[in-house]
Amino acid sequence: VNRGERSCVHPTRKMIDPKITGRIFLKNSQQICRTRDKYRNEFITYTGMGWCLTNIFKANREDYLRVLDSVYKDCDESKVRDIEISFYHRLINSDMELGSFETYPYFDGVMGATLRKYSGGGIERAVRNVMARCHCFTLRSPSSSLISLYMKLKGVKGYRFE
Repeated sequence: VNRGERSCVHPTRKMIDPKITGRIFLKNSQQICRTRDKYRNEFITYTGMGWCLTNIFKANREDYLRVLDSVYKDCDESKVRDIEISFYHRLINSDMELGSFETYPYFDGVMGATLRKYSGGGIERAVRNVMARCHCFTLRSPSSSLISLYMKLKGVKGYRFE
């Protein structure tokens, strides 16, 4: 994101939204980049669900190569072991220093498979931002257990890495 933020300044010095993939734009990159020096690695993880976001994260090069470089070998979609679950499994079993963005990413775009919005509505984004500030998406943080509790109350089962 750091390189993306520098490249998203238009010649007229107006900020434009950095493009993440062919389908989405990151609308709040400046807020995301505020913590770039605070944590060595930043991932948004869902404790209790057993997965993390893979469309945006920050990883120290050495940590990434040591822990995540070959993560694709763990993936097997026939066993419901996609990249998000494989990332989470590697992170939870690593000794990487982990933090999380203190602002939840606001993606503008539509998912190709479901045609749903990436970031949901305004209320959902506001709730996720509060949760991000409370470190609910930081792996192994005390407040990350709130996601597990919420999922249990809603009857949502997390993914198991087998």
